[in-house]
Amino acid sequence: MINKAIFTVTFFCSCCFFNVKGQSTLSNSIFSQAGDQYEISTLSTVDNFVLTAGSASKTTWDFTGLYTEFLREDTVSAAIDGAAYADFSNTEIIQDLLAGFGGDAYVDVTSTDMTRLGGGIEFFGNVFVSPYIDPHKIQEAPLNYGGTFSDSYSIAFAENIDSIPLLANLIDSFISLPIDPDSIRLNFTGTQTSTIDAWGDCIMPDTTYDVLRQRVSIQTEFKIEARVVIPILGPQWQDITSLVLGAAPIPIPTTGSEVYYDYLSEGYRQPIVRINMDDTETAIESIDFMGEFEQDTTNVSVLSTLLESSDFQVFPNPSDQLFTVDLGEQTNAVSAQLVNVMGQKVAQLSIPNQQQFVIPTSKLANGNYWLSIHNKKGQIIGRKQVCVQH
Repeated sequence: MINKAIFTVTFFCSCCFFNVKGQSTLSNSIFSQAGDQYEISTLSTVDNFVLTAGSASKTTWDFTGLYTEFLREDTVSAAIDGAAYADFSNTEIIQDLLAGFGGDAYVDVTSTDMTRLGGGIEFFGNVFVSPYIDPHKIQEAPLNYGGTFSDSYSIAFAENIDSIPLLANLIDSFISLPIDPDSIRLNFTGTQTSTIDAWGDCIMPDTTYDVLRQRVSIQTEFKIEARVVIPILGPQWQDITSLVLGAAPIPIPTTGSEVYYDYLSEGYRQPIVRINMDDTETAIESIDFMGEFEQDTTNVSVLSTLLESSDFQVFPNPSDQLFTVDLGEQTNAVSAQLVNVMGQKVAQLSIPNQQQFVIPTSKLANGNYWLSIHNKKGQIIGRKQVCVQH
C-alpha cells in the first residue's frame, strides 16, 4: 500500500511537472515601445467562434477561419512628443486614456510593469491635465499560467469653473444649486483585473504561436463634481453628474464595463488575438487580431497562397546588402513594406513604374521579416518571408 501510494503521488507530481514545464513564460518583450506600428484587423462576423473555458492543460485554439473585415494601423507615440510631457517626464509612451472619452495617458514602462501616471483630456473645449491619484498598472511581467493582478485607480481633472465658459453657462442655465460652485472636477475611477487563465497553441492563418491567454476585466465610473463652500463645513465636492448630463446636448456614459481575452506571445508587442466580449460575457462581440487575412471559402487562408506566391520574386534571400524584387505580373503594385517579427514597420517605399526595384538591407538587424506588396487601395496583393543575414 505504501509503495502504491508513493507511486501514485510521484506519478501525479510528475504529470504536474511536465504540464507546467510546457507552459510559456512571457517577459517584458510584450510591452509596447515608442514607434511600434501595429496592423490590427477586426472581424465582427463571429458566429463560428466559441470562447473556450480556462484550463490548466495545454489548449489549442484554431483561428484559421479569421479574416479581415476592417483594418487599421496604430502607432505608439513617444511620451516626449506629448503636449503634457513636462508634467510626466519619467514616462515613455502615450496610450488612449479613456474609451469613449479619448484623451492621452502617459505610461511609465519598466522591466516589470507598464503603469499610467497621468493624462490629459478635452472636455467642453478645454484641456484638462492631471496625474493619477492612484496610478493605473495596465500590464506586468513575467507572466505565467495562473498569474493574476488587480488594480484600482483614479484620476480627477479639476478646473476653475470660470475658465470653462460653455460649462459655466450650462450650469447657470439649467442647474439649480443652492451655492454657486467655484470649481468643477471630472472624476474617473476604475478597477482592472487581469488573469492568465489558459495556455497553449494559437493556430493562425499564417503560422502557429505559443501563447498565454489573459482575461482582462475593466470597470469604470465617471462623475462630474462641483466644489462649493458650505458654511461651517467649508469646501466640499458635490456630485452633479445627473444634473449636468441631463442637460447636455449629447448622452455621455457614466459607467463602463469591458471584458476581453488577449492571446499573448513572447516577442510580440501586440496580442496575436483579442476576443472582445459583450457586457454579460456570454457572447463574443468581435475579434481583433494581428495582421491582415482575406476570407477564403475553402477555409484555407489566401495569405497562405500569397506566402508561396510566384507572382513576384525576391533575391538574394537571405540578403546582407539589398533585396531585388521582381514584380513579375503584379502590375498594380504601388508600394512595399518590410515588417519585423515584432509587428514593427521597418521600411516602406513607393514602387517605381518598372518591373524590378531594390530594398536596402545593410542597416537592418539580422532576422526574418515580412515583405508585403500593396496596391493603390493599400490592400496586400503579395507577401513573402525574407531574411537579413550580415
